[in-house]
Amino acid sequence: MEKLLINKTSKSPYVSLDNGLFQFSGRSIPEDSKKIFKPIIDWIKGYRPENDFKTIVNFNFDYLDTSSSKCVFDILKALDDIYDKGHDMSINWYYEEGDDDMLDLGIHLKSFIKSPFNFIESEPSIGRLDEFISSE
Repeated sequence: MEKLLINKTSKSPYVSLDNGLFQFSGRSIPEDSKKIFKPIIDWIKGYRPENDFKTIVNFNFDYLDTSSSKCVFDILKALDDIYDKGHDMSINWYYEEGDDDMLDLGIHLKSFIKSPFNFIESEPSIGRLDEFISSE
């Protein structure tokens, strides 16, 4: 499949979907989250991995509004369908030290899926450089 790349804006996350590596980062507070996430979910539903390699999924969100959280849930369910078909997959949920809201959201979302799910705590950042570089 052709790689799907969505650049980060001040209201939507960076997304990179490629064979074997899916990456999500930033914040998601769009006016219409379904419009942002539909192409992502469609791409994942069309993903046909070969079973000789593992797919790594990295979620590294700063913030998700409620409608974006629902879309991430839909992404996880689509990923779980791939995992159920026998594909090796690992989901990594990054959160900053002390960000109990993002950790709790990850724990909640994990409870609905079977795919291997890892929680990775990172050091808190002071004035994230990527926000200044990539924001609109």
